[in-house]
Amino acid sequence: MHIGAIIILFFIFIPPISIGSKSILIISACLLLMLIYFLFILLYHIFYRKKPCYDIIILMDNIRIGSGYDIHKFLEVSIFENAAKKLYLGGVLIEGHIGVAAHSDGDVVLHSLTDALLGALSLPDIGVLYPDNLKSTKGINSIEIIKYAYGLVKDKGYSLVNADITIITQTPKISAYKERMIVSISSALGVDKTRLNIKGKTKEGLDSVGKQKAIECFSVCLLSLS
Repeated sequence: MHIGAIIILFFIFIPPISIGSKSILIISACLLLMLIYFLFILLYHIFYRKKPCYDIIILMDNIRIGSGYDIHKFLEVSIFENAAKKLYLGGVLIEGHIGVAAHSDGDVVLHSLTDALLGALSLPDIGVLYPDNLKSTKGINSIEIIKYAYGLVKDKGYSLVNADITIITQTPKISAYKERMIVSISSALGVDKTRLNIKGKTKEGLDSVGKQKAIECFSVCLLSLS
């Protein structure tokens, strides 16, 4: 396109050989070339250069992002009946660690990821689907909850692209259970393990989490239209 502009400018500024009909013909030809050139540029920008923008709009309409959060308080060790309560994270039993106060099994990882999946598609959150005043859901395994939630996602025609999960706790050390949690979640959702990431963080002794009184989890997920 730049070469075409140079050629046109050359013809425009070339000195007329005569002031007769020949010079008028040259000028008219140059003006016609200019018109064709700028028409080509206009069409190029309308139909070619803007096409990627349309693709981006279509792509953005086919993806959804969701975020979820959950926190549970650790039970008091001194209370005898709490001794049997187990701690589950990402569907994995954490041996030798007391559980949390919860209506279900209290799996903060699966609860936060479930809310992220539901939130991405503006579906009712986990508290609406599984209210804590229903006796039928008392002590429910959170694997069942996330399977149901992901079923709703797939019913809408979407699937998980990836999920990033951050568990914040002083204890237990997440690194020791990370891989097992990824396997558990990927199996429950029927997705590849590479679509999941789990990290552990601490609160450096700050607030209830830092003082080992609670555990919390943040999840972010990306869904795409299948």
